[in-house]
Amino acid sequence: MGIGIFLGGISGLGVRQAQAAELSGDNAPIVERLQVQMTEDQMHLQAQCSYQAYDEEKGCIMTLYLYKVEDGRVSIAADQELSYAQTGQGSTELVPAEEGIYQASVGLDYGSIIRQINSRRYYQVIRWEDRFQISEVTDPEQEETGNDTSQGEEKGMGKEGCPHVPEAVQVQKATPVKDAVIAYECTLCGEICGYGEVPNSAYEAFQEEAVRKIQNAEEGEVVISTELWVSFHERVLEAISERPEVTVRICYHYKGELWELVIPAGTDVSHMADENGFCGFRYLEQKLQEANI
Repeated sequence: MGIGIFLGGISGLGVRQAQAAELSGDNAPIVERLQVQMTEDQMHLQAQCSYQAYDEEKGCIMTLYLYKVEDGRVSIAADQELSYAQTGQGSTELVPAEEGIYQASVGLDYGSIIRQINSRRYYQVIRWEDRFQISEVTDPEQEETGNDTSQGEEKGMGKEGCPHVPEAVQVQKATPVKDAVIAYECTLCGEICGYGEVPNSAYEAFQEEAVRKIQNAEEGEVVISTELWVSFHERVLEAISERPEVTVRICYHYKGELWELVIPAGTDVSHMADENGFCGFRYLEQKLQEANI
């Protein structure tokens, strides 16, 4: 099962690998000891993690993933939804070990936004006689720490046989209609292994554009049009409430039909987002009708 990208953190549209501590806000669960482990018989792999402060009030569903990186693409080798707990541990099911590069990751699904926390290292699995070996893969600077790279070259792991440890690097910014494009650049040899897209980055760009239009609008009316999206983030609602002299007209598509929603000047909509910080256009229209606006 192929996926576009979960190599880098999505928060703030950052596409380079981010550590768990950087992605954990006050309202986010804490993920620790995120890693790939091999069983004692050296024949199976699984992703593991421990976590804290994860309950329904966080507004997200956490899933632990074991990813395999191959030919510039990332695929899910195993996944496991994590149970709510103040202090918990999770692991994916065991999968047969195969040679390649692996990574552990936890996805936090907030409904419209998915945040991804990746393990700080990639893990290389190689076959040795009738068993497998696993080792952490960092970056070329490890050569300066005393690692014997000549031995790796004899096993086909040098420059010519580079195992390719990709890092996601943005090559095209997101637009309100198209996700950002990233390149999988090998941190060991610099080769571009492939390309992918940053999930939800187009939606994020739509929100940012809506905020800019509202903030920069002259007195009168601003029109926001979209064929893809049917909701605002709470920061858009706040921007609307901060411009009481501006009427906002939203033209959008819903179930194959064109809809129009008008938010009259002076309407306070800053409180209409749900617990996850989002407000659908249909819900917003319903609330305005109930308030006779």
